[in-house]
Amino acid sequence: MKKLLTTIVSVLLAAVMVMFVGCGDKSGETGVIKGDYKEATAKEVATQLDSVNMETMFGDQTAEDWAAGLSVYLGFDMSQAGIESSIKLNYDAAFAVAEESLSLIGKGELTAKMPDEEGKTQSSSGNIYNDGDFIYLDAGDEGKIKLSIEEIMMLAMSMMGGMQDPGEPMNVEEGGDETVGGEDAMSLAAIVMMLDEMGVKFAMDTANGELKVKMSFTKEFMMGMMGAPVAEEGADTLVDPFKEFVFDLYLHIDAKGQLVAFTAQIDIAMEMPSYDYESGDAITVESSMSAVMAIRVTKGGNVELPADLNTYTLMPLEDLMGGMMG
Repeated sequence: MKKLLTTIVSVLLAAVMVMFVGCGDKSGETGVIKGDYKEATAKEVATQLDSVNMETMFGDQTAEDWAAGLSVYLGFDMSQAGIESSIKLNYDAAFAVAEESLSLIGKGELTAKMPDEEGKTQSSSGNIYNDGDFIYLDAGDEGKIKLSIEEIMMLAMSMMGGMQDPGEPMNVEEGGDETVGGEDAMSLAAIVMMLDEMGVKFAMDTANGELKVKMSFTKEFMMGMMGAPVAEEGADTLVDPFKEFVFDLYLHIDAKGQLVAFTAQIDIAMEMPSYDYESGDAITVESSMSAVMAIRVTKGGNVELPADLNTYTLMPLEDLMGGMMG
């Protein structure tokens, strides 16, 4: 199960990296899971999640008619200094049982509208696939590459400052004796505790035996990640550039302990100090970004991968990241 969740997370991270994060969505899709949420501590949320059996959260795999899959939507639109861009991903994946463990294969399509050097909007599209080891990107005339899932997860963990082995139990409080997260948890509980260290705020809805969790990042955390300037020289207070800030994750598990959906809703508007390259005058740049992610469990189905995946060129992740940055 640990490898399966690694695959799922890696597919999403790869898609986000290819899209180069930081856009909003105008498709009408929503990343909000409605509920009657009450504020909760990380310990309370972790305790609830620790009772979820990760082996059956996608249903009873031993049942003769068992089938399950994922429907994934990612949508981004961005406006900065009057220049707009948008990217969409629609992705379908199916689970398969192999050697008494679950694997995941998927395929989808990326579409993008981005301005060129002259400011004219250019449209492009490409296909994305995955198996248990690689993410495959088919950009048509621009080539076919594959990315290592293991490399993607190593990058994610380094970006988050390192994360203890998901199979290890985790203390819910520093110095405390009580633990959450056992051998079979990836652990959702351990991930909650990690998010708590990042300043994420939690809320829960446990009506009708179901579990809905809302996880909200704070703008203070984002300001720290962005390296926002201090209010004045020598001060500890960061300049708040946000006119609007919503960065929420949602998790929905039904009364049977099975995953229903994992979503995200991001809506951000901000003003950042800059300068005019021609005049050298100080200016303020307005930008807005919002994003929708919606992952929903489906009844599954057949997902056929192209026969030529063995011809895709392996690209080291650092080369891809370097290309996006430079």
